[in-house]
Amino acid sequence: MNHRLAEEQIDAYLGFLHQSLIEARLACYAGDVKRAEDLVDMLHNLPTLLRGSDEPWFKAWTTKDFYDLFVASVRAKYADLSIDWDSVPR
Repeated sequence: MNHRLAEEQIDAYLGFLHQSLIEARLACYAGDVKRAEDLVDMLHNLPTLLRGSDEPWFKAWTTKDFYDLFVASVRAKYADLSIDWDSVPR
């Protein structure tokens, strides 16, 4: 696990992951491939954030970077999603 994250942050990210995957599944059921793609693209670096990495680029990567790079644009584009956006650490 990423030792730079508090347990509460990890729990919040896991809840966010759960909610987002449900929304991606619902988008697939509805045939909304673009929405599902955007959601999955938003999540694809979350495991690295949670696990941590020895890569040089990762050492400077913060929860704010994750939010700004991946979450903010999806939140703005899909305000109707049932995701607790405010629970995502930043």
